[in-house]
Amino acid sequence: MTIESADDLRGLLGQLRNPFARRLEGLRAALAALAGDDASSRARRAYVRLLLLLEAREQRRPLPQTPAEFAPAAAAAASAPEAVERLTAAYEQARYNPAGAGPADAEAAEAALRAIGEQREPPAKRP
Repeated sequence: MTIESADDLRGLLGQLRNPFARRLEGLRAALAALAGDDASSRARRAYVRLLLLLEAREQRRPLPQTPAEFAPAAAAAASAPEAVERLTAAYEQARYNPAGAGPADAEAAEAALRAIGEQREPPAKRP
């Protein structure tokens, strides 16, 4: 049995134990699943929080788009191009590099997210 199938089985058994429990979906479920305190989890959590912040500003990342492809739209919506670039780089390191992210990557991702959160929301677009 692979790790993925063992996790799937645990999830199914958990649903049987409490079938009426509220289920998290989408980005909120992804955020809840990244509970670790390791550097890769921290960097990935910061990126998911960025996506949630952007969703609140009506800027969603299309599923087929890679983080790098989405970065220009994210930078424009967040009004913080350098911070989005740093956060995207840290996320890609954590997500796609076999070695994962290091503490410096996680700290850079979290600092970039703070900088983005400090930016004022961009003015509403006029039709």
